[in-house]
Amino acid sequence: MTPLVSIITPTYQAGTAEIRRCLLSVVRQTMGDFEHLVASDGFGEPPVAEAVSALGDPRIRYLVTERHHGNFGNGVRQEVMMRHARGRYLVFLDDDNIIFPTYLERLSAALADTTAQGTRFATCAQLHFGPLQPFVGEPPFMLTGEPRLYYIDTLQVMVEAEAMRTVGWDTDNPLADGIGYKELARRYPYARVAECLCIHL
Repeated sequence: MTPLVSIITPTYQAGTAEIRRCLLSVVRQTMGDFEHLVASDGFGEPPVAEAVSALGDPRIRYLVTERHHGNFGNGVRQEVMMRHARGRYLVFLDDDNIIFPTYLERLSAALADTTAQGTRFATCAQLHFGPLQPFVGEPPFMLTGEPRLYYIDTLQVMVEAEAMRTVGWDTDNPLADGIGYKELARRYPYARVAECLCIHL
């Protein structure tokens, strides 16, 4: 059965406690129609595979990317998005971050409510503990999810898969996330959920 949402988590040399915290934030979601793809960057990592296996949740799969992307999460996201993700919507959750229990429910509802208006992605607020650009502010800082460079993080977005595949990423650019979401907003309308639904640690 095709899931509504594919959550993609790039990981590379993450601590066991961090990856477990991330995984638990997903399995505790109030909306359960998802797959969670946890992908190591080019090399198998037994502690990560074991953390996924220990949960015993068939919605969570451990993958290893076909090539090493140099610890650029955007390259891992691009490969997993193009080759493995089956959901109508995509979420990008880094291995050291967490989503609140209603994250999937609230963002998918916002998209469903605005689909007729051509909306292709939704954003939420995020508590960001840094690092941040000096002109944005000192952490902890609340990012509202405005899709432009330095003002949005991948964690704040649920996006229609086909729209994200069309825009894609410049996989060797550390600013690719902000550039990609800025381009999404140029092409498509989006919905903003005012609540804080996630934490970037």
